[in-house]
Amino acid sequence: SPHDAKVLWIGTDDGLVQLTRDGGTTWTNVTPKGLPESLINMIEVSSFDPATAYVAVSRYKWNDNTPHLFKTTDYGANWTRLVSGLEDGDPVRVVREDPAVRNLLYAGTETGFWVSYDGGLAWQRLQLNLPHVPITDIRVHTGDLVISTEGRAFWILDDITAIRRVADVGGTTGMTLFQPRTTYRTALGSNGTVPGMGKNAPQGALVSFQIPKLDTAATAKLEFLGPEGAVVRTFATDAKPNEGGKLTIKQGFNRVIWDLRREPPTPLTGVFNAEAGTAMNGYRVAPGRYQTRLTVGKETATRSFDVVADPRTNPSPEDVRVQQEWLAQATARVDEIHRRILTLRAIRDQVKALTDRTAGQPDGDSVAVAAKTLTAAIDSAEGVMINARARTFQDVINFRNGLNDQYLNLIGAIDGTDAPMTQGMKIRFGDLEKIWAPIAARVRQIVGGDVERFNDLVRARKVPAIIVPKTREPIP
Repeated sequence: SPHDAKVLWIGTDDGLVQLTRDGGTTWTNVTPKGLPESLINMIEVSSFDPATAYVAVSRYKWNDNTPHLFKTTDYGANWTRLVSGLEDGDPVRVVREDPAVRNLLYAGTETGFWVSYDGGLAWQRLQLNLPHVPITDIRVHTGDLVISTEGRAFWILDDITAIRRVADVGGTTGMTLFQPRTTYRTALGSNGTVPGMGKNAPQGALVSFQIPKLDTAATAKLEFLGPEGAVVRTFATDAKPNEGGKLTIKQGFNRVIWDLRREPPTPLTGVFNAEAGTAMNGYRVAPGRYQTRLTVGKETATRSFDVVADPRTNPSPEDVRVQQEWLAQATARVDEIHRRILTLRAIRDQVKALTDRTAGQPDGDSVAVAAKTLTAAIDSAEGVMINARARTFQDVINFRNGLNDQYLNLIGAIDGTDAPMTQGMKIRFGDLEKIWAPIAARVRQIVGGDVERFNDLVRARKVPAIIVPKTREPIP
């Protein structure tokens, strides 16, 4: 017993339940009355009451697959059989009580997993994606539900906050944002999953919410706010797919995993960032107190939770602060480069469209010459800022990385560890800034002076806004 070391419960393989309350000096047979020869599979003593215990019993060795599960609240003097909802022909292997919520019970049977929210009076399946296999044991560990199966596997249901709330308050009636648990900030770049060898838990903050009735026309938004109250990451149903942050919700239970990263820099389509890694996903936030805010239509709910440092590395607050400052600068530079690329691309597309429609028109050749000069300047600047020719990771051998890739590589090096920033990282950032300065000046010249001169030429040639295409036969 977790309450008294002198209280011992014993179940035998011939169907007896024995109890001692004096450390084994004397024993009492407290077997449920009328129980035939059976196998006492598991005994669970309640964490909330020393006199309460649960017993899982099976009789499949006697060709009887009837489920048997008993509860006592008086040290075995009286027992109640609790099998309402369990399926006939499905022997019970194990029963466990949630250590944090009274009367929340979990049971493993020959074919799967069950839950009771009322102390065992009624049971319902909680199978989800779990195969129909025998459940041999159950444990609640740090807010996760862990089970072992006779399918030679362990299965873990991550973060059972929602299940506990249903048991604690009897369900939910409106939109409910469940309390996120404390989240560890780690430097792992992936979940470390090996094909065929199981799957690790998702990294980041698990945010669960319930929407009993969903208006399909309503927009939804899930925001994460930093310690200062500013929004650091947003997921929305109306977000553009290619920009990230797309939120998908459904009626009923929903779960979103925030990877503890800030808003990513502006993305570029059609460009393979060989050195991007996770850097294009935004950099990790610092440990601290955060909020998550859910808005569905006109309803809003907010919850606070803590992000804590990895206890294995335990970086100092000062080291984290320095990392955050440099990461913010480097990420802002990547964002600036990408936004300037988008501007140059838009200019180039308009120039091409203009030259295409003025081909063969009066003064069309002079416009084409000026357009060629402007396009060449744009191509030259773009070729330094990004590697537009890269298509696969092998192209780092064939083509030099763009300046954005070099910043992204540095971001990955800084953010990929909890170790303090090195002097080499700071020097490298300074080197890249020196490279960027004349490029930025050249881009400003293109967007300002070069484009303006091209526009002056077009206006001087009086190129019409609409040009009627020529046809072979005159139109009557």
